[in-house]
Amino acid sequence: MTPRPTARPRTAGHRIAIGFALLLSLLSGAAAASGDVELSVDAAFRQLEDAELVGSYEDYRRAFKALGERLDANDAAQQERYRRLGCWMQPEQSLDQINTAIDNATQWINRAMARDDRLGQADYLLCRGWFEEIAGNYKPALRDYEAALAVAEGAEDRRLIADALSARGELLALQGDLAQALSDLQVAHQMYHLIGNRYWTAYTLSMVANTYRRMGDFDRAKELLQEVIEIYAKRDDKESADSTRFMLALTYDDLGEYDAAYAIYRDMLAQESQQGLERAKLGTYIAIADNRLRAGDVAAATEALDRAEPLLDPSLDALNLALWKLFKANQLVAVGDHTSALQLLIEAEPVVAEQDQHRYLAWIQKLKAEVLGQLGRWQTAYQALSEYQRTHEMLLEKLRDQTSTRMRIEFDAARKDAENRALKSERDVRQAKLQYLEERKRWQGLLLACSVVILFTLALLAVRQWRRSHRLRHLAMTDELTGLPNRRSIYQSGKETLAQCRAEGDDFSLLVFDVDYFKRINDTWGHEIGDRVLQKISDAAASCLRKHDVLGRTGGEEFLVTLPSADLESASDVAQRLCETIADIDLRDVADNLSVSVSVGVAQCQKGDSDFSHLINRADNALYRAKDRGRNCVALDPEST
Repeated sequence: MTPRPTARPRTAGHRIAIGFALLLSLLSGAAAASGDVELSVDAAFRQLEDAELVGSYEDYRRAFKALGERLDANDAAQQERYRRLGCWMQPEQSLDQINTAIDNATQWINRAMARDDRLGQADYLLCRGWFEEIAGNYKPALRDYEAALAVAEGAEDRRLIADALSARGELLALQGDLAQALSDLQVAHQMYHLIGNRYWTAYTLSMVANTYRRMGDFDRAKELLQEVIEIYAKRDDKESADSTRFMLALTYDDLGEYDAAYAIYRDMLAQESQQGLERAKLGTYIAIADNRLRAGDVAAATEALDRAEPLLDPSLDALNLALWKLFKANQLVAVGDHTSALQLLIEAEPVVAEQDQHRYLAWIQKLKAEVLGQLGRWQTAYQALSEYQRTHEMLLEKLRDQTSTRMRIEFDAARKDAENRALKSERDVRQAKLQYLEERKRWQGLLLACSVVILFTLALLAVRQWRRSHRLRHLAMTDELTGLPNRRSIYQSGKETLAQCRAEGDDFSLLVFDVDYFKRINDTWGHEIGDRVLQKISDAAASCLRKHDVLGRTGGEEFLVTLPSADLESASDVAQRLCETIADIDLRDVADNLSVSVSVGVAQCQKGDSDFSHLINRADNALYRAKDRGRNCVALDPEST
């Protein structure tokens, strides 16, 4: 796979497409012997394919054209190799050009299949997938990447396997499947490193960093991106460094360092304006609008959105257009134009939903609920808020799953690294033994010493891996702030306890409660005080429970209590005791004039409950009834009475 021929098409909050490390020079000089000419052409091919020399994209195109003029028209192998390069060099400035590129790639795929050229087939599949991705056709693109991976694996070509994993990983990350994306990109990064491809090794490391950013590990992403920028700086590869700086700016936005991000966006916008990169400018303007809205600078966000509007192409940039409408709606809300904002949100929502951009979908649904409320359309606002809550809960669950998977992937990577080191040590031992046979007794002592060191090292690695595995499992099942079981843990134990109670014919109930007006506490006293309040509530709630009851934090200010062997009356007593105890918490050591209360929903398991989640839904409904009654009270699920 050659460097992908596009000027960085971007959308705010998601990935930057490929920045190119490019070829400057082709071989020159007097004509040489036939063998030397062939070697020179082969070297030029490798430089283009591996992106090992640096220059602008136009330099790359000129080098590609110059190489074509030097090829032997009768050499079928050279012509096919050149055609594979040319697939990636097709123009892609309009939807018509992209569709033409897709059609051409399809023809080349069919020809490669007819002559059983598996390497060509894999490369053309990747090329077609890339143009499908540029056009926003993500499902066909993913199918092509996966087909290319299968062909490359069948041909046992490590370079094409790495290319396919890298392409699939980027697309999966864009679509939100971050765990699988991280796995693909890490394997691709390792394979590029093993085959010695420096450009793609650095590039996939930047994609790994961007995936960590999407997972919420911003500090890790920042560290890796700065490492990649240093690599490109040493290669004097400014274009690739700038692409990576854009990802770093997105990371600064996520860290709340808005001015640092804004400085990078402005610098890149100046370069893009100078070079006439209109599509790149569109993505940068939208990123600036996002950045300025987060920073509260509505005037600068408005200017960026106005400058981006003429650059929008609905046929080519559907997602960019939808994001522009989202940010424009946000800006209109800030100036009080709720009617216009609502129309833009309605137009943007289906596009964002279709492209599985759930984070932006949640933003749209929440903002739409607020706008509808401002317009007095309360019933529709409630529906929008319910949709937002479902999307938000799905995002939280997905993030927890991805975090757990990421920990497992990192653990497996560390284990494989230890295994590789052990294998290398074993090879060293075998070489030492061969040398021992040649030099006899002189190396006997050295071999024994090496064996002892290796065994000791392996033992230390095994102990370290066991400890890390134990620690990771504990972290994955525990809420960091309160020390209580987290959502995954309390759901797992609740399902098991419910199954046991049903098997024994015993009662089972649960409580769902959350903190009343908790957002007001955060807004008034700050998030640090809010965290201390949650810790106080956790301690007080735990003191109210029976011996076998289990308390867990399910997210934000929400908690869940499982009550084995408890009918509705017993559960109601526990809930009332919990409600009163929390209302009596002394918070003077936290903040002056601060008090707290909770609303509690109670539900008892019935025969009609299909599973644990159904019982939680009934308890949630009871919780909403408690809030409707004025909060700081207990409400029973009507199906349980």
